[in-house]
Order: sequence, then structure tokens, then C-alpha cells
Amino acid sequence: MAADRVTDAYETIPPESKEHEELVLKCQDNWWLKRGGIPWEEDPYLEDYPYEFARVGDVESLRKFFLSGCWAVRQGVVYHDLAFVQQDDGGDDWWTLKRDGDKWAPFESWSFDIAKWYPSRFSSIIASMELATPTQCKSLAYGLPENDLTWEVGTGAEGAWEGAPEIERWCRAQDGEYELRAYKLSGTDGFTAEVYAKEGNRLIYIEDLFSDALHAAAAAASRVENYRKHGITEFCREQTRESSIARAAMLRESARALAAQRDAEGKGRVR
Repeated sequence: MAADRVTDAYETIPPESKEHEELVLKCQDNWWLKRGGIPWEEDPYLEDYPYEFARVGDVESLRKFFLSGCWAVRQGVVYHDLAFVQQDDGGDDWWTLKRDGDKWAPFESWSFDIAKWYPSRFSSIIASMELATPTQCKSLAYGLPENDLTWEVGTGAEGAWEGAPEIERWCRAQDGEYELRAYKLSGTDGFTAEVYAKEGNRLIYIEDLFSDALHAAAAAASRVENYRKHGITEFCREQTRESSIARAAMLRESARALAAQRDAEGKGRVR
């Protein structure tokens, strides 16, 4: 990465590192980035573009990276489990990849001019990529609700909200008088959706057993949209996370018992 491009917000990934080597190797799957690729077919002597990658630690630094100027082909940036590599010399065509175990999985190409004009939408798009599974990314089913909400994403209870339970991953957004949350409790398989009324800090909606963070976040957003659509401002009672967790545990146990019963019945029929 050119010296004048490196700031406190961008950490250069050393060329001799395993991470750099893995990204270069993955670029060989892309005809616009690989050695001897399409841009240099007519004159291979013009292929004088090194592979250079930076790392950023937060979404605002990532946004500034895309805004910071004209990036050459084969320059890229890593943000958590996402990577973006420029495919168009001096352009705005970023090959987008998601970490899938010990490999990089490409799933999309993005133009990030929205980083300048629509920063909240940019943040939500990056959040949706973070929250999605590799399978959802590869099937292009990784979108959060398209609205003006800015979603924060994090791991662990530290940095989340006051009184947060033991959680592995979470996201949240502020929507007027409501706060929307989606998170995965430690030791559980599914995600939980919550809506808090900021007045009185009341939990007014909670639902769990979502298969992934995106569906949980969408459910919270849909609930708030429904409140506004029908003019609902009064809520009968405040719900509790404890009762929801207990109900979820009961439902999981019932599902396991039912699956075991069906399995036993199936084996009986085989005999």
C-alpha cells in the first residue's frame, strides 16, 4: 500500500504474511486480478500492479478507505471476515469476499459510491454482510431491511448495551423511540429479536429461535413498522428475557423429544 495511503486507520497486511498469501492465491480465481489476466493479455509487460491489502477495524474506517481516493487494481481491504479487492484500475468495482472457515468465498461485486452519499445505507450493507452466513452471502440473500436505520454489529457482551446477557454476536439499530436488537445467546443455536421502548427502557417484544441474525433483525424492524402502521403506542405488559429464554428451552426440548420419537418409529418400521 502506498505510504501516503497508510494512516492510523489502515493497517497494511505484510506481503510475507499468510493472510496476504491467501488473498493473492484467491485472486488467481478472478480473471481481472490473476497474474496474466484479461487486462494484460495484449501486453503482459504492462502488468506492473502488486497485490496490496490493508486492514481496518471499524465500519467508519472502512467507509473512509473507499472515499480516500483512486485505488489501483489488486489493492484491497480486509474488514473482520470480509475482503474487498479493486478489479478496475482507478475505478470503483470491488470484488467482495466472505471468510468461510479457512478459505475466502467470493460472492458479489460492489460499487461503493454510496459510502459518500448514503453513509447509513453503506453501514447497513456492510452490517448485513457481516451478519450473514457464507451460504447466505453466496446465494445473495444477505440483505437487512432497506430503510434509513444504521445497524451496529459486534461480538460478545462488551460493547453491546447495558445489561446485555452472555451473547456471542449481536446487532442493533435506533429507530426513533425504539431500539431494535438481534443477538445469539452463548451456547444456543438460534438468534433472538427484541424491541425496546426507550421511554422507560421497556422490553415490549422478544422472539427467539430465528435461524440467523438477518431474520431476527428483520423481525424486529417489521414489528416496529407494524406498531407505526396501526398507531400502536400502548403495550399491555412488559415482557421479560428470562421468560422468553425459558420458553425457548422448553420448545427446543420438545423438538428434540419429537425428533427422537420419530426416529424410533422410523427404525421400528424398518425392522
